[in-house]
Amino acid sequence: MAVHPAELPSRRLRSGLILFSVCVAAVSLTIDLTIIGIALDPIGHSLDASFAGLQFLIGAYNVPFAALLLVSGVVADRYGRLRVFIVGNSLFAFFALLCGLSNSMDALNVWRALQGLGAALVMPACSALIAHSFRGRARALAFGCFGASFGLGTAIGPLVGGVLIEWLDWRWVFFINVPIAAFILLATITAEESRNPQSKPVDWLGLGLFSLGLCGLICGLIAAPDWGWTAPSTLLLVGVAVSLIALFLFVEARKTVPSFDVRLFRNPTFLAAQMVLPAGVSFAFITLLFYLPFYLQGVGGLSPLASGLALLPLTLPSFFVPFLAGWLAQRFTFRSIAATGLTILGLGTILQSAIQTAEVSPLVWLGMLLAGSGVGIVHAINDNLAVSVVSPHNSGVAAGMLNTLRLSSETIAIIATGALMTTLTLSDLKTKMPGVSEEMARLVARADIAGAAELVPSSEATEFVLLATNASAESLRLVLLLLGLTGIAAALLAAFLIRQHDVLDQ
Repeated sequence: MAVHPAELPSRRLRSGLILFSVCVAAVSLTIDLTIIGIALDPIGHSLDASFAGLQFLIGAYNVPFAALLLVSGVVADRYGRLRVFIVGNSLFAFFALLCGLSNSMDALNVWRALQGLGAALVMPACSALIAHSFRGRARALAFGCFGASFGLGTAIGPLVGGVLIEWLDWRWVFFINVPIAAFILLATITAEESRNPQSKPVDWLGLGLFSLGLCGLICGLIAAPDWGWTAPSTLLLVGVAVSLIALFLFVEARKTVPSFDVRLFRNPTFLAAQMVLPAGVSFAFITLLFYLPFYLQGVGGLSPLASGLALLPLTLPSFFVPFLAGWLAQRFTFRSIAATGLTILGLGTILQSAIQTAEVSPLVWLGMLLAGSGVGIVHAINDNLAVSVVSPHNSGVAAGMLNTLRLSSETIAIIATGALMTTLTLSDLKTKMPGVSEEMARLVARADIAGAAELVPSSEATEFVLLATNASAESLRLVLLLLGLTGIAAALLAAFLIRQHDVLDQ
């Protein structure tokens, strides 16, 4: 339908408000994800949490977040993207407040899980609102701003966390979400609602199967270092989890109108946008935001604020680079941009494997800059590519699928990396000091050398600290190398799968 010229300023204002609100929400959600990496060590000491307990804290938020994204895109299309966006932000802020008031890990895990519910409602509504409000070149620019917002949240999250913890308390990493949500709600007062009247029904069966499967897989990864990777209990738990996810895919594939349309993955470009790009970013970048702060604070002896500052070369480029990538998107193919971004990311993470015990060398700084730049490039196009290979009516579902797989891959990457570091550390320490326990290895894996040293006889403390420090550094270096190679592999897959002619002219 044609728009009367007199209506253009009003329409542009409403579109501008939507973009502004969505970008602020993206910053808020990303800060909430990245700020936790700085806060985990203070939370662990304050609430007497084990390394496994801190990993469960990550899963408590990410599992409902990822699982509920499966249906929240459908809910947004059916009941109104703006309405779901507002409700989600309100719930997110309310449960963040309760997280900050928690006095035990059990309470914190419960409120954190419910906060993930609010986040799940917000995320797909963001992409769907942009897809509805913008077309053509304006859409590419809008998604560029959206990608830059993730970059901004990534860039300032660790620093904001360090400032809040240093000057106030770790509880403020949750309290900060309340005023941000209030600001978002004020900006949406005059925004325009949109929905798809032909949207699919909510898929509760799929939600249950996927949620249980993802939860079981994460629990299996957390328990594997203690139980053993090939122990019957580990294999049984992981096997049941994988079976539930496979059953979920089977059920969705046989539905006439699925909410998670497995058939779309026959399109290689859609497969790359939904799985390859998010997995590359999750393993080669997101994991660093959680485990580098442990290392910098535990081995390097930095404060939360200092470790947040030390991560700026890693996080700042992810804010600035998406603006350049948005410009590149108008001149180069999605395939070349995605493959280049993932390659730069992988090389940057590999360079960071040169990290030493007590200092960050110029080579590591360069690796951080490259990794952050690569992520910025990928973030700038990932959401746009994911919704540009489906019809506009299915943009909410496509966005929900993308964010489900993005959060799932991030959760699996973080937990799997922690389990791998624990296993490597335990193996190294037991070789050099046979009496070391799994709990000591977990403390060393999270770089809490001082805490681990308290569990050994005082006569062996000096030797243990030296061995533990070297073991922590060696494990981190090996893991960084493997994660970087994962980024390179994702780049090769993206170059192979993405086809420009799959992108619809919307």
